[in-house]
Amino acid sequence: MELTQLMHATFTMRSFSKLSLGLKAAILLTGLAFLTFSCQSVSDLQPQDNDEIPESVLNILRTEFPESGQIRINAIEKDRVWNARLQQKADEFDVVVDRIMVLTNFRLAGDAVPAGYRRVFDSLFIGGGAYSDYRETLEFSTVTNSRDYSVKYKWNDKNYLLKWSVSGAIVGSRYDIYLYPDTDMEYLTPKLNDLPDNIQALINARQGQEFRWANVYIGSDQKKTYKIHLSAGTLELREDGSMIYSTLGKFDNNIGKEKFPATALTAIANDPFAVNFPRFFGEKFEDNGFIGYRALLWNDSQQYYLYFDNSGNVVKKYYMAYPEM
Repeated sequence: MELTQLMHATFTMRSFSKLSLGLKAAILLTGLAFLTFSCQSVSDLQPQDNDEIPESVLNILRTEFPESGQIRINAIEKDRVWNARLQQKADEFDVVVDRIMVLTNFRLAGDAVPAGYRRVFDSLFIGGGAYSDYRETLEFSTVTNSRDYSVKYKWNDKNYLLKWSVSGAIVGSRYDIYLYPDTDMEYLTPKLNDLPDNIQALINARQGQEFRWANVYIGSDQKKTYKIHLSAGTLELREDGSMIYSTLGKFDNNIGKEKFPATALTAIANDPFAVNFPRFFGEKFEDNGFIGYRALLWNDSQQYYLYFDNSGNVVKKYYMAYPEM
């Protein structure tokens, strides 16, 4: 903050010298209060991890939330993507923003999930868990083509991120429900430049592939994974660039359980989700020397995905459902 911002006074210094002592004190105290408030407002826009915030990002937040007060910002991807928490009037928002646009914008709505949504979840086998930190978007998103919701969910003593979208030509025509274990946050970006350099390099090495979008997942351990959608398939990577899943190399999308490693079959047999699904669909993939497997367990409206490395160790899993409304 520059002190010149404080020099727009009604009185010149000569006029000031002629005032009474009490009035001088009142003016000085008012100026000091203004200085304290102004500096606090600027300070609140500073990142919590000492990463410099571009003015374009601050302008996006000021435009999107013109009546916001305190703003707290942390970098998700250094110099690329930020997470902001702010208050506007009676509402608190959690926002993911890059240098150009808001990527996600959730209003924090307490712990109580509306009864209509709870009835949907209770109709699925995942029902009966405990909810906290319920969030909702206030508008139909042009990024995700839906209205989106999320909540922290505890089920069978395990922590999950429960997300759902209401989408379709008419909002309200379909539910898409996702349950991610040990996950704090998920967002979507349509821009390659929002990803870290090492991930961009791996994508650019796929000659002839056009980047479409990426889902970014932040685990409870704060490590990130990336589900990258390219013109010819999907690539899933950890933040260090190691592979989780790929449809871009050698890909067999119809194998039976007998072709899975024994360790993977044991993991499936002992998984509390797996017992709820009568049907099995297997995949084996090989890409850049990495060999892995994916099992899809499913029924008419629910699916459960388990990913394995070549030794049969579980490297990822998640649940989804798409019940009729």
